[in-house]
Amino acid sequence: MDRNYRNLSNIYNYIKNDDKFLIRIAASVYEKENQNMKSNDEIIEIKYEYNQAKYYKNTDPELYEY
Repeated sequence: MDRNYRNLSNIYNYIKNDDKFLIRIAASVYEKENQNMKSNDEIIEIKYEYNQAKYYKNTDPELYEY
């Protein structure tokens, strides 16, 4: 997938389907996670919080509850 890959719904579906995926993120995206990186090329864990998931409460309840 080339566009919209940072979409939380896409990430959730990759995880749910046990798909392997790689996401390259700009410095302005997931700022806290970016700041904690020790190099420019590493694996990071991205956790989402309510403010990131609240949109999905009505559109994708399964994702919202995850």
